[in-house]
Amino acid sequence: GVSAAAGAALALAIQKKVSTSIEKPKKLELEPRIVAALEAARRECGDGKWGPDDGATATAWVAYQMSDNAFIFPITPSTLLSEMCDTWSAGGVQNAFEQVTKITQLQSEAGAAGSMHGALSVGGLATTFTASQGLLLMVPNMY
Repeated sequence: GVSAAAGAALALAIQKKVSTSIEKPKKLELEPRIVAALEAARRECGDGKWGPDDGATATAWVAYQMSDNAFIFPITPSTLLSEMCDTWSAGGVQNAFEQVTKITQLQSEAGAAGSMHGALSVGGLATTFTASQGLLLMVPNMY
């Protein structure tokens, strides 16, 4: 795609009736060691195997892998992340610590924040998912 600056320059040139051309960027040539690593990853993950399709899936996967507990209140725009983690947990998917992450659904953002605070206080690794308004509802429990 064309960047905003290039688009603005093109619009200005058209307005002033000045001819200009936008050059296509040259194809990036990767180092052989990077190409080999990418090919190994493609062979391992391959087409049709599981892999993150978007940023939300990737974020949920990393949070699931790095947590003992996930405290969720699925009513915010982040519900998708909570549901993915809940599905993996119910399916017995192990995290990076070779255990199934425990998912606990709470009654409110305040409950999720309080539960997470308690788990972290005793040395656990915990996560929760929320959006801007949910975070505002968690603030009183954090202080």
